Amino acid sequence: MKIKFLIPFLFLLASQAFAQKSSLELIDGAKSYKILTYVRYSTVYISLDSFAKALSLNLYYNPTAQKTELKFKDYNLKFTAENPFIVLTSDFDNKTNVYQLPTSTYLINGQIFVPLIYCIKPMQIALGKNLVLDNHNHLILTTQPVETEKSNDENNPDANNISGIDINEKANGTLVRINSDKSIPSYTSDFKDSVLTIVFREVNADVPKILEHATGGLITNINVRNIGSDVEFKFTLKKEFTTSEVLNADKSNDILITLHNNVFDNSNNTEKNKSKWDFDVIVIDAP
Repeated sequence: MKIKFLIPFLFLLASQAFAQKSSLELIDGAKSYKILTYVRYSTVYISLDSFAKALSLNLYYNPTAQKTELKFKDYNLKFTAENPFIVLTSDFDNKTNVYQLPTSTYLINGQIFVPLIYCIKPMQIALGKNLVLDNHNHLILTTQPVETEKSNDENNPDANNISGIDINEKANGTLVRINSDKSIPSYTSDFKDSVLTIVFREVNADVPKILEHATGGLITNINVRNIGSDVEFKFTLKKEFTTSEVLNADKSNDILITLHNNVFDNSNNTEKNKSKWDFDVIVIDAP
């Protein structure tokens, strides 16, 4: 007889530990989406499936390992059911940051639920947007700059190493000087659809100050953002652009970016062409 009363009592405890809450909304500008949530001991847990669907993210779930991976534009986020660790991986260099939650994730009806308040920081980095949880059960996306991971530079941990940019128009193109107080070890570059993308490793930039120099020469627009410990520059270029070089300024940590136009004589005499810029330079080795 006692067993019959014990079973409903256990169900009552379970319902008190996890109570469904359907009023959480994800707000992105004029759009809003319902996010499936559960509340456990006053902590809101959100469904990764529901979150991914709202933001049109690719989601991969391995039912055997009970792992979920969210694919963002520049990052991947990996979660495991009944596990307090989150792994954030950059697509640029495969660098990972591991976050340990003060509580575990949960698997409910085949979906992984994560404690929202403790996952906001890695989600913000992956999204490149801020997430604000207000007192009205709204999760709001904002376009304010996201605070990225701080540099491990013990002498000046909060410094933005790249403090400014100078743009000078030349007869054969445009010379961009990136002002840096720290040696930049490497970079990656890509050119597609009139946009030159350059990612500098292990440095961050003072984005508002750099964006004051929005255009000049072959450059019609500049976008800059800090991504973890790296910084990404996107230069939108005029149709006259032909080739580019990334160079290290002599006796300085500054970087020179030469943007050649169609007047530039692309002959085999490389040293003759470089001398037109009137700079002593050393090429950084790309990874």
